[in-house]
Amino acid sequence: MSEETIKRVQELIEKGKGDAERLNGILNSLQNGILLDLSDQQYIENLFSTTDKFETKEESITSEKPPEPINETNNTTDVTDKTSFKAESKSNRKKIIIAGIVITAIICGFIGTNAYASSTVQIRPHQGNQYAISQTALHIQAEACNPSFFPASFHNYEIIAVYKTKVLEIASINGSTISPKSSMLLDGTFIINKEAVSEFANQSSVFDPKQASVKTKLDAPIFGIIPFAINKEYTGQEFANVVKNGPPGGYQC
Repeated sequence: MSEETIKRVQELIEKGKGDAERLNGILNSLQNGILLDLSDQQYIENLFSTTDKFETKEESITSEKPPEPINETNNTTDVTDKTSFKAESKSNRKKIIIAGIVITAIICGFIGTNAYASSTVQIRPHQGNQYAISQTALHIQAEACNPSFFPASFHNYEIIAVYKTKVLEIASINGSTISPKSSMLLDGTFIINKEAVSEFANQSSVFDPKQASVKTKLDAPIFGIIPFAINKEYTGQEFANVVKNGPPGGYQC
């Protein structure tokens, strides 16, 4: 037997083909130069034939199996879709940011103009419809002027007269929205602190203007909810001069 036969028998044993014990006996005989009997010869030839056919068929199946196609169209579409989605998302973010900036600018502009217009409002007494509400309260009217070029809105204007540490009088004017460069009459109340006035009268002391002060507060909440107020404080003499002569620069309506 040739060396090729010995190699093939060894391959059969390694691959687990056939009867291992019989194949080892056949291999031993071949390696020792002993002739095989007819049955062993036919046995290994049948194994050779069967193994060759199986391996040939397996190789054929493997070679005939087509490679899976690469779906370049789908991949390209996916990449395009992802790129388009990212671009659209980026564009939407830019639009949202721009819209936010515009809205913020509008709000800040409104707040600024209203705050400015409210700060320029001038209020003076009006000798119109006045009548007693009670022994200590009087209905009054005041004329409010908006000299600015923007509408001015406020809720309330309050004047508090203080002597020493006691509040003597409080005037409260109802607020409204005043058009630019115009004025309007507003209703209000004038309240006297009867107890403080009586206490001062009973002391029989001389009124000292230096101990009198007047505080004003214009309450103008932004959008009606954000607190915003303009507070001013005068000596008694300064406020008397404003009432008599008007604000610095004159009453502009």
